[in-house]
Order: sequence, then structure tokens, then C-alpha cells
Amino acid sequence: MGRVQLSPNFNETEFSVSRAHPDLVDDVPAQYVPKLQRLAVYGLQIVRDRTNQSLTVLSGYRSPELNAAVGGSRTSQHVMGEAADFTCPDIRRAVYDIIDLIQEGRLGAIGQIIYYPSQSFVHMALTSRRFSVPTLCIKWPSEEYNYTPCEATREAFDEMVPPHLDPSTV
Repeated sequence: MGRVQLSPNFNETEFSVSRAHPDLVDDVPAQYVPKLQRLAVYGLQIVRDRTNQSLTVLSGYRSPELNAAVGGSRTSQHVMGEAADFTCPDIRRAVYDIIDLIQEGRLGAIGQIIYYPSQSFVHMALTSRRFSVPTLCIKWPSEEYNYTPCEATREAFDEMVPPHLDPSTV
């Protein structure tokens, strides 16, 4: 498709990635580019601007084949260009900033937000029927597809993911 600039710091090619299965990566289909642009503008760019850190997209659009290969959910928003997983140099600080942005009402286009402490990345998806407002969850490795909701406060987050147990802070 080419290199479509989605927001000041994100372009379409950044959302066509997979470290685990680079052989299964496809270009983003044209019908999903507007959704990725909405995710970039109203999600990732806002987080990047607040954290003042570069965000690295680890997974964006996934073809059904790539989604199956990585063990993604059958209902994954990645397949529709509505989700991205990202990391940055100080991911815990980024989660604090996401919490602040939720409290300020600045992430209205975003629904599910999952922090994976053991893998040091955040999953961010557009609103959906299930997640119509920004909803922070924590995903621990032993929980399969279960995500523990976390109240969007720094105190609640620190209680659920104590800094001394968070691998990203070690």
C-alpha cells in the first residue's frame, strides 16, 4: 500500500510487523487504514506526546493467519486494524501516563488497554461493544485469556502491579 502517515509520529508500515512470524506479515488492507489512523491519532500519539518517549509498535494489523500463528483471540481487534501492542523505554511510566490520560478523559476513542508486566508491553484497542470506555486491565501469564480489570488510578495500579514485582522496573 505504501507509507501512509497516520499521525505525526506513526506511519502505516509500523503496524505491519511481527517479530515471531515475519514471514506472515501482510500490508495493511486499505479498508483498515482509517481505523489504524484513528488508533494512532487518538491513542498512541496522545500517549507518545504525554510520555515524551518513542513507542515501538510490536504488533498492529494481523492477517487471520498471523493472528492464529501468534495464538491471538478469534475476536482480536488486531485482525480489523483496531489494536496495537507497543513498548517504550520506560513502560511503567507510560502506564502511569495512560492512567492520567484516562482520568483526564483524553482517550475517549480507546476501549481495552492491557498491560502485560511480564512482557513489558501495552495492548491498546479502539472502543468496541465490550469496551465502550477506556478500560485498564492487567494480564499475568498464568491467566490464559483472562484480564484482571484495574481501577484507573496510580494507587490501584501499584497495588495490582507493585513496582518491586514488575519486571520492567528491575
